[in-house]
Amino acid sequence: MAVFAVVIICMVLYSCDQSKKNTPLDANLKAAFNYQKGTYWIYKDSISGNEDSFFVTDNIPTTFSSSGSIFLDGIQILISEYSISDGTANTIFSWQFLYESNRFGLKQENSKNDYQIILSPLINYPFSDSFRYCAGCDIVNTDTNQQLLNVYDLYTVKGNSYNNVAEVYHSGIPIGVMPASNTFYNDWYYVSPGVGIIKMRLNHPLDSLYRVWEIERWNIVR
Repeated sequence: MAVFAVVIICMVLYSCDQSKKNTPLDANLKAAFNYQKGTYWIYKDSISGNEDSFFVTDNIPTTFSSSGSIFLDGIQILISEYSISDGTANTIFSWQFLYESNRFGLKQENSKNDYQIILSPLINYPFSDSFRYCAGCDIVNTDTNQQLLNVYDLYTVKGNSYNNVAEVYHSGIPIGVMPASNTFYNDWYYVSPGVGIIKMRLNHPLDSLYRVWEIERWNIVR
């Protein structure tokens, strides 16, 4: 009888333990975009001619929650920006990549105007024109409009060709500002598995910011 009771308890404990397993990060997403420290991308702004380096400062395994009961394994990648043209760090903008399930999220923070832009997701991977969100997750989406405009078999930036490139558009109101005609961001991103973001067109009227960053070179560490 005692042995039977122990078996029942073990079965219950095993069942409870199984129910608490986190939803894993999609293996394809992780293989394509899991950048480690030492990774950097150098972009040139086709409007001003300025060059900036975006580099990974940390790669942090994390857990996101949905409605307090569903937990998702994820990764938070911290990225800093440094101006090659004038030799200074960008202390206003900071960037993060946020991964959970099959969602590649992007977070921008602006310390000058005290706001955040959170694209959750920037894109789903494998690429899909049906955006999949994580309702109730720690990642909050700020978009009012998002569209997968194209998926190119081949896309060329500054003489380099990239395979399987998604062109995605996002617009919305940043977190932390009151809605007004000059607060909407309008951003276009071009994303390729492996290299990551190969081009971004950023239109932020709130900051009088308009950039067309095109990738020149990169170093990927996995």
